[in-house]
This record gives sequence, structure tokens and C-alpha cells, in this order.
Amino acid sequence: MKKKARLDQILLRLGYATQDDIVRALERQKARGGRLGSHLVALGILSDVQLVEALATQFDLPWSPAVERDVDPELARRLGAGMVLERGVVPLDLARGSLTLLVADPLDHEAFEGARTSLGAERVVVMLASPRVVEALGEELLPQDARERRAGTGVELPELFEVDARPPVDDVDPTDPAAPRSRLLMVVDGAAHKNFLPPVFEKESCRLEVVSSAPDAREALKNGTFDQVIVARPLWDTFAEWVRTGAVPAPEVEVTVFPSVHGSLVENPAPYDLTVRSLRIAMQALAEERARRVGAGPPYGLMAEDLDALGRRYGLRRLALDGLNLGLHLLIPSTGSGEGSGGPFDEFPTSLELASALRFPFRVDTLLGVCHALFRGRVKPDTPGEWGEEVHLAAQLLALVWYRHTVVAASQEARGGVPGAALRGEAGALASLEMIEVYLRIIGDRGESAEEGHARDVLLAGGDRVLRTLSARLRRMGCRTLDTGDLDDAATLVERGAPAAVVVDDDVFRDGTAVFCRLAKEAPVLIYVLTDSADASRTLALLDAGADDVFSPPHDFDLVAARVSRAVRARARGRGEGTGGTGGGEFSASFEIFSFLDLVQTLSHSRKTARIEVTRGSGEEAVVYTHQGRIVHAVYGEARGEEAVYRIIAWEDDGRFVVYPESDPPEPTILAATDAVLMEGCRLLDESKV
Repeated sequence: MKKKARLDQILLRLGYATQDDIVRALERQKARGGRLGSHLVALGILSDVQLVEALATQFDLPWSPAVERDVDPELARRLGAGMVLERGVVPLDLARGSLTLLVADPLDHEAFEGARTSLGAERVVVMLASPRVVEALGEELLPQDARERRAGTGVELPELFEVDARPPVDDVDPTDPAAPRSRLLMVVDGAAHKNFLPPVFEKESCRLEVVSSAPDAREALKNGTFDQVIVARPLWDTFAEWVRTGAVPAPEVEVTVFPSVHGSLVENPAPYDLTVRSLRIAMQALAEERARRVGAGPPYGLMAEDLDALGRRYGLRRLALDGLNLGLHLLIPSTGSGEGSGGPFDEFPTSLELASALRFPFRVDTLLGVCHALFRGRVKPDTPGEWGEEVHLAAQLLALVWYRHTVVAASQEARGGVPGAALRGEAGALASLEMIEVYLRIIGDRGESAEEGHARDVLLAGGDRVLRTLSARLRRMGCRTLDTGDLDDAATLVERGAPAAVVVDDDVFRDGTAVFCRLAKEAPVLIYVLTDSADASRTLALLDAGADDVFSPPHDFDLVAARVSRAVRARARGRGEGTGGTGGGEFSASFEIFSFLDLVQTLSHSRKTARIEVTRGSGEEAVVYTHQGRIVHAVYGEARGEEAVYRIIAWEDDGRFVVYPESDPPEPTILAATDAVLMEGCRLLDESKV
């Protein structure tokens, strides 16, 4: 078959791809091989149907997005499963010596000729379709025993190595640097996996144990501790039944379903973490826009944090946790005026439609439907339906968190009150009393209470800029935002103790900014100033007036929001321990809440002269000094200077700090730039993990 034109030219003419799209696909093709069309589909630029149409145009062939004619299955049986399923050649018709074939590859001339010879045809007519359509039709036409024979043509290898011939896991010396660092249990059908996969995993420092029966799985889970359990999709229902009936103990770790070894390695162009992160960001942006349109401002960040904590406490799978997060961001609080208003949600039909369109592996649309039914009283917490226990549990968590942050929060702002009483009043309706008590314990562990209802409020004082650039970002990070265009109003709110932090746009108020800082610094509130002035003297004047930090150009509003939210969250969590306050010029938090790197960068940005006392969980202590924001000295045991900083960075989340103002830092032992010291410390930490 001759090509009428190049595929890229046809795609440009059809409007299915741009020149930039073609370049991206060509670069991918150069790196990985294969055909241009397959890379365009893998990148999401083309659909299967669009590629088939373009190829049909290129080779001047008829094509079909689906087969809508009656096809005689006898032809497929005569041609054989090898040709139909492996080569993707399905015979549609044989009449008067002419054989019509449905194919996915227009260049597989050898297969066309083989089909013509096998079926005794004089000539061949080719029709194009997508590989998915060709495979589905082939599966439909072939009898089940032929498909099974084809699936079983691989050689079933015997157990070449007895399990006992391998050293038992307990015999591995944990101090040996070459010892496996993690353990996986794979539940799969077939001996080949058991023979050959474990040595491959062990070369990558991971111990893999493969089982294919309930007794083997029970023995493995009884005798060993695994970091993860992975189950082949064909065995998932069987494995779930083993656990349900008690034949196998319920794993205490994440259970992941995988389609096949080949599929897991080849068919995922992007890691799951990156894909879900992108999906979450998109859902967050969509939620902000929908909420803004109906005049609502739910604290999605706080609710997501609560859902994650509750979900982990109840042992939900990673997939369910991600589904909960996506479902949360598809809900809009009721304002009594939107489409589908009434009850706890606005625009609920739209939310369900979006959830269904997601096609996420965890059933988000079912989750939202059950959650809505709990609010309506049509479903009870103690009676799971056909949707299963995991979805039922997740729906209760979502209903409980939503009720706390929308209904109870609104009631508290109007009348005050104790959230525990309001939540317990919903026992048996939205969630079980046990679940509500677990939630209240989580809230209590964080040091939150009814009196701390404003502990994460951030007041934005200024014009449109701070609202446009910071309001949505801060809400996504778990803060609630207030706004005012009047510094007198801001001062009044600070005096009443309403916000945890204030962000002031210096270019709106100018001379009034420093006056406000002097007045507000007497209150337990964080003060941040956003300025367009690059003059260092202006920054120092605002810091001297009482500002905790000054953000000068160039502005990175994501960074501004992150620093403000982190400080506010640290303040909220530290209150219960008597830390995080501004009294005495001290600030403290754990590295888990506010990392050492973030702390140093914050002090550097604000040009603070300070003493940082750090303590590790094991009791080790260190001290770091900064002068006008630059690290000048550090001591950790016998280590001095940069080496001491590198060791502190290696603590990662294991530690706490207290920051004190310092008027007379010691003689410098660190001459390198602070950024250079931090980067080198991070590099050494990364190398230590290899």
C-alpha cells in the first residue's frame, strides 16, 4: 500500500494536532522507538479513532470506529486465535474470492497474505479500525476454548527452585547494607512469577514473596511483615473473599491491585503519584471556581486534612483516600439558591455528573451519592448497601467532615457553641458515635477547640491584589480568609483577637503600614507585609516596626501563601503546648510542621538576626546563629560550622526548634552563602539514601 502523504501533514490538515504536538511526539519516538501515531496517542494528543481516521486517509483505506455488521464466526475459527488475537487480523467476509479483513496495522502485509492463503481467497480488501475494536471483535468471535488455548500456549514451567532452597527472610542480616530494604507480597496465579520475579526484585533491594493460594497467603502474612500487598486483578475478588471469610488475615498495610506485570511496567506512561497530584490540583481549581460563582468559601484545605487523618485512622487504601479528596472538591456548600440546592450541597447534580465523568478507579460518584443519602436519611451508617463497606465507610467520613466545617462552623460563628455536642447529635444519622469520638480525638490531638475557631483565619488588608493572588491559595492550604480595605478595621479585628495572621499590602496604605505594625505587634498575631519596594531600608523599617516578614519583589505568591499558611498552622498546633506564641520574642515548632530548611529560608528572606536552638527526638541538641538572615555559625556536638548544618538537615522531620532574637552572634565559622550551604546539605542527604 502506498502512502498518499505523511501522517504529520494529514494530522495538521485534519486539525487533530499542532506542529508543537508533532515535535513532542517525534522527540518521544526518537527516544523510545515505535511509530509516530502510537506516541501521539500515548501523549493524549490523539484518540484511537482519530489515529485510525488519519491512517485511513494516509493509505486510502476504508475505516470504521466500530463494527456494525453481522460477522460469521466460522471464518475467525478457521483462521485461528494466533492470527486473530496476536496479529490483530479479523476476517469479516469471504465472497466470490474476495476476503475482507478488519485490521489495526495497515502495513502488516505478511499477515494479510497469510490470511488470504489460509482461507483460500483470491484477493484481500483491508478495513482499518483501532486495536481495541479489533481485539474486542476477535474475542467475541472466537470460542472460549480457543481463547483459553491461546492464553495457555506459554510453557508452564515447573518449580525450578524449591522455596526452602532460598534463605529465609529471617536469616537476612539487617545490618548487611546489601540486605533488602522492603518486603512485598504478590498474590498472583502462575508458577513463572514465583520462579523468576523474586530474584529480579532482590537485585533492587526488595524482597518479593509470591503466593497463589489462600493457605500460602495465610502463612506468609502470619510469619512475615510486609510493606505492601499487591494482588493481580483476576484474583482480586478471590483475595477479597479470602479476607472476608477469614481464610486469610486482613493485611495491615496498603493492598494494591495491578492488571499484569507487563501492564504495570509498560502501560503506565506516568507514575500514579504524579497523575493523582495533577488531578487533585485540577479539582482544587475547579472547586474554587464553582464555590466563588455561588458565593461560598468552604475551607477545602482543612477538610482535606481531616479526611486524610480519619481515612488513615480507619485504614482506607490509598485509592480510597485519593477518591475521598477528589469527591470533597466536587461538593459545593448549600447557599439555598443554586441548582439542586437544599440539604448540605448546591449544584449536586452537576457534582455527580463530574464525578461520573472522572472515571476514577475508586467510585467517586457512588461515594457522593451515599454521602448525600446519609444527609437525607435514606441510608444509615450501620447498614452498608450494595456499594460495599469501603465506599460506605468513606461516605460517612466525608459526611462527618463536611457537616463539621460547613454546618457546625456556620452555627458556631452565629451563636458560638461546642462542636463536640453538635457532632455527637448526628450519631446514628451521618456516622456512628464511635467514628465521631475518633474524629473529636483527632481534633483534640491537634490542640484545636471551640475557642480556637479563628486559629487559622488570615486577614488580607489591601486592595484587589492580595485578594486575587492570595485568597484562593491560602484557602487551598487550609486557612480561612477575611478581607478589608481599611486599616482601622484591621486594627479592630486584631484587637478582638480574630485573625491568626494579617497580610498588609504596603503599596495601598504606605505610611499607615508601619503604624499598623507598631499597634498590632502587641497582640498575638503574625504580621506580613507585601511591598513593591526593592529598597532594603524600607524592608528594615517595616521589620523594626513589628512585621514578622516582608515580601519584596520579585513576588512568588505561591511561596508567600505557603509561608503564611505554615506559620499559621504551626501557631494553631503550638498553642496547646504553649509554643508558637510571640511572647518574649520566641517562636517554636516541630520540623514536621515547619522544616529546618523553611525556617532558615524564612529568616534569610526577612534578614533576621537570631539564635535557633534545635533538639532531636533522641535528645541530641544543636544551635545555629543567623546574622541579617545569613547563617554564620552552627554547633552540633563536636561538629562546627557547615558540617553541623549538614547534620541537622539530615534529621529531616525528627526535631523541634525554638527561635530567639540575638543581638550579638558569635564569630562566623560559616562564610559560604546560606543557599549554597542548604543545597550542599540536601545533596549529601540525597546521596546518603542511595
